[in-house]
Amino acid sequence: MPAGTVVSPFRVVKDNGNLYLLIHNYDRLGERRMMIESMSDNELIINDDNISYKLQKVA
Repeated sequence: MPAGTVVSPFRVVKDNGNLYLLIHNYDRLGERRMMIESMSDNELIINDDNISYKLQKVA
């Protein structure tokens, strides 16, 4: 694993019609819930504290 890489178990949950990425043990402080804005085969866009992040498939 490359230096600086963080791996945490996660799951996708649905709440009130929205999808969320629930990351366990985030920064060793417990769970973190981030809204999924969009999802496709090669890309995931999440929103955390009103900042959007685009994650792209690498493997």
